[in-house]
Amino acid sequence: MNMNGFFLFFLLLLLFAGLEWAYLWVAKKFAIIDKPNLRSSHDRPIVRGGGIIFPIAWLVYMAVNEFPYPWMSLGLLMLSIVSFVDDIRSLPASVRFPVHIVSFLLCFAELGLFTTWPWWVVVASLVVCIGTINAFNFMDGINGITGFYALSFLLPFVMLTNMESSAEWLTAPFIYLFLAVLAFGLFNFRKVAKCFAGDIGSIGLAYILLFILLQQLTGSVVVYTEAIQPAEYLLLFAVYGVDSVCTILQRLYLRQNIFEPHRMHLYQLLANERRIPHLQVAFMYAGLQSILNMCVWEYAIRIQSVALILFGMGIGYILLKRSIYNRTNRDTQTKHV
Repeated sequence: MNMNGFFLFFLLLLLFAGLEWAYLWVAKKFAIIDKPNLRSSHDRPIVRGGGIIFPIAWLVYMAVNEFPYPWMSLGLLMLSIVSFVDDIRSLPASVRFPVHIVSFLLCFAELGLFTTWPWWVVVASLVVCIGTINAFNFMDGINGITGFYALSFLLPFVMLTNMESSAEWLTAPFIYLFLAVLAFGLFNFRKVAKCFAGDIGSIGLAYILLFILLQQLTGSVVVYTEAIQPAEYLLLFAVYGVDSVCTILQRLYLRQNIFEPHRMHLYQLLANERRIPHLQVAFMYAGLQSILNMCVWEYAIRIQSVALILFGMGIGYILLKRSIYNRTNRDTQTKHV
């Protein structure tokens, strides 16, 4: 890429950072604030909804490229509006989930999945996609985790894509999203964050990432020409997936309502019980996911190996979580002695 390309991307980064700063000003004016409670991992009011920059970045991409994905963008708009309203005042699941379903049906229509995939694959993919965007939302609880995790997904695309001119790069949606995440990080990758992504950020971001992933999976847009087996794509969100699934199973075992807020995710235990700084925890999650992602892109991984990796991650998760619980209990007993 030449200097003109770098200068253009720097201007885009400045644009997104300026829009993010403008949102923070508006959010403070209208009190769009996340106030801490007993289940929060922060101890002071923080602006909520800073992730609005992600769907905005997608709209900029659409405008620059003459609106190539209208149905998917309509789904993103619906999802973003409902999620932003949910950031301001809580909406019931009966309102949110139908919008999630319709948004992904529009996304699938954009990719032509209804005519190319069997119906049961479409249904299974719908369940997985809705579960994924909600997992991103549940995992968005500490500074840096959403942004770093998104970068772990986007960075291989940026590094491995075979494009030479800045004009070609401007046709790639992941470039706009990558720059938007960096702009968001200016206000979130801090010891004391200026803003959180909010539902609009975590859910909107996950929706766009899944669309990019489905493009690669279906071959409609191939940015990296090496053959990737469908099973390998399971590893691209494996860290979030293992934490989310194992936590849900634990809460079901304890007969808890899995839709209520909690502090039982591994990242929450590391940040709250073990007092590890938020950004360190976020970087650990993103670092592990980056290693998995680079393995996916660089090496052919058979489905047996994928299953073995996921199983090993699950065992490691359980052992680490048990260790944290045991150590926390010992520390508590010591304080009472």
